[in-house]
Amino acid sequence: MASLLGSDGLSVTDGASGAMVRVKDERFALPTLSISAVDTIGCGDAYFALSSLASCLRLPARMVALAGS
Repeated sequence: MASLLGSDGLSVTDGASGAMVRVKDERFALPTLSISAVDTIGCGDAYFALSSLASCLRLPARMVALAGS
């Protein structure tokens, strides 16, 4: 997907499986940090906002995933 978009980075959430981030050649998968979810509506928006900020700061993939999560 990153290649199709012409992007150096890509961050994807995968529900109960956590999140996956790619920054250039670095890849990182972070498992979900919670054992239960009360309200999943809007979680993607929060992840996007925080991981985007981390990406703009050019943090490593592992930090982008952690900041978003």
